[in-house]
Amino acid sequence: MSAPFTLTAPDASTATGLLRIRHLPPVPCPASGARRGSGNTPASARYHPHVSKMRLHDRIPLDVLQELLSRHGIDAPVEGDWLRLPRGCRCAARFIQLQSDGAIQLDVAFEPWQGALVLESCAGFGERRAEQEADAWRRFAAGSLHVLLAAFLYDEAVPVERTAWEIDGLTRAVTISDALTRGEPPDLAPWRNAIRSAIMGSTLPEGTHWIRVFVAQLQGTLTTEVLLDNEPWEYAAEQLAGFIWPVGGDYYSVRYFLVVQGGIDVSRAIADLVAHLDADDDQLVELMQARGVDARDADCLVALIPLAFGRLLLERLQVPLCPDVVFVSRAGMSQKTCRLLDEPIYCEAIWLAERATLTRDQSSSIARRSPEVKAVEAMIEQGQAPGRLVLSSPHVSVP
Repeated sequence: MSAPFTLTAPDASTATGLLRIRHLPPVPCPASGARRGSGNTPASARYHPHVSKMRLHDRIPLDVLQELLSRHGIDAPVEGDWLRLPRGCRCAARFIQLQSDGAIQLDVAFEPWQGALVLESCAGFGERRAEQEADAWRRFAAGSLHVLLAAFLYDEAVPVERTAWEIDGLTRAVTISDALTRGEPPDLAPWRNAIRSAIMGSTLPEGTHWIRVFVAQLQGTLTTEVLLDNEPWEYAAEQLAGFIWPVGGDYYSVRYFLVVQGGIDVSRAIADLVAHLDADDDQLVELMQARGVDARDADCLVALIPLAFGRLLLERLQVPLCPDVVFVSRAGMSQKTCRLLDEPIYCEAIWLAERATLTRDQSSSIARRSPEVKAVEAMIEQGQAPGRLVLSSPHVSVP
């Protein structure tokens, strides 16, 4: 039996909304009698040492995940529907029966820090439910799991590729899984190069991101999926659309999973604000600087993230908002006015505020750090209507 897990997220209509995990379109299933997990499938995907002696079926998914982590030397105590991991991470798992005969979907949720959620889905094939579950676990263990452990828990023993790519003018650390294949795909080197070129040519925001690339072919029908942070990535899909695959005949598929890290990590800063609700701005800046964040970047993160969260709240109250922000040097010698929507930290914070897996209380606590929200709350207490308020451009103090 599978144990469902619940993920909380902000919701406009409930005190604590539920983030419904978006079930990705199931992968095309091989035709009846087609070979599964053969041909170019890496040995690690079929005979992975950490799963070869494990009983993978007829067990609660969380128990299997816990044993799998234990075999990697990771203590993961149970906390409700989750497993608590080192470095503040946690994870959970469940199975979903697909409509296609002979297939099941394993969903694993990995939370590296509060507000960030990696959702990885692996299909499992087989004639019986036990075979399907075992197949899904083997593929997760051979691919996504290794990348998650290497990127977020700094496990240096797992078989992944660690490299560095220059993306949008910034060198990023990239952790890439082995290719997970089914059937007999063609030479994968050109496809891997195409993926690298597409990502390096993108304007991927700074910070931590996870990417899944999947392609499958069955009897002339080609399916390609590229996900960035759990959502379809249209840019990369368009870049890869011109890649020519042989079509027709037996089923084959190729799957890569990778994590990109580097630059200003807005999602990590949001987690800092949630974890240290009582800290003042100076304390938060010191905390971020201790983690290696540049002084000016830390000031901007502490100022612009609450501004972004707060403006989502104020927009619902129809409060007129100024489109600009004024950066003022602490010495008072200079100031610069910019459009908020031209500030990458603010734009990324807005995007994350709309999608982060935070409770309503956590989102509100960040929003209420905003000087604009504090000013509006004070005016409302004095009996003024929100729609009649006039706010000036927010000021951000920087070194």
